[in-house]
Amino acid sequence: GDILNTPEVVFVGLSNRTNAKAVKFLSEQINKKVVPVTVIKGLHLKSSVSYLGKNVLLINPERVEIGPFKSFNWIEVEEKNSYAANCLAMNNQVLIPKGYQKVRGEIHQHGFETIELEMSEFEKADGGVTCLNLIF
Repeated sequence: GDILNTPEVVFVGLSNRTNAKAVKFLSEQINKKVVPVTVIKGLHLKSSVSYLGKNVLLINPERVEIGPFKSFNWIEVEEKNSYAANCLAMNNQVLIPKGYQKVRGEIHQHGFETIELEMSEFEKADGGVTCLNLIF
């Protein structure tokens, strides 16, 4: 939940579950730039920011340090819709929690398709879309 992979950079959330030692270790293991990002509020980095593709992020800037993301285009997620910031992009489709029409519309405006998923029971336990997948 604290690893956000983009084409050029891997962002690692500094949260209650991931620390600077983990960031250092990861940076020694991969051939990509690794950038730490302070998680201000929430469980993980990907609870507040997702990479959709085409240099576009879905982000709640109240929950994460925004400086490392200045080079991206943003779809800003308001605090009341913060659960929708955790989504999963696959090619041009984005899996998002059901019920966030404003966020869904903004994703469409950036040229992506969306697939809405019923997540209400998982949301009760702080589980997001990215918590429920295995990518091969």
